[in-house]
Amino acid sequence: MAVLGVAALSPSLLAVGPAHAFGETSVTYYAVSDMPHNGSWTWYDANSRPTTLKFATFFSQRADGKWFAQQTVLTRSTDPRIGMTFASRGQYAGCRVYLNGNRIRVNVARTKKKDATVTC
Repeated sequence: MAVLGVAALSPSLLAVGPAHAFGETSVTYYAVSDMPHNGSWTWYDANSRPTTLKFATFFSQRADGKWFAQQTVLTRSTDPRIGMTFASRGQYAGCRVYLNGNRIRVNVARTKKKDATVTC
């Protein structure tokens, strides 16, 4: 499992759509929080191995005030592992997963305390 340290994820990394080479599958992981500084975010990489970002910092903010980031993985696997888990430092955590530009999973978690966690 790859473990990454603090990282900034910006929307420029994140085109949700089928902008990939022939034979590749595009998987886009989208995480949203009510806080810009968050806990861990784990997704599957191009080789279907879990990759963890220990401290996810989001620099993009939606119109509703929530913070977000996306990570796109291109794989040539015919049966890639797809999924993510995200731990917000706030009371709200959301996730979406897109396969070749089509949303296939969505989930939201809310808590009265901090550290909402969500899995897609």
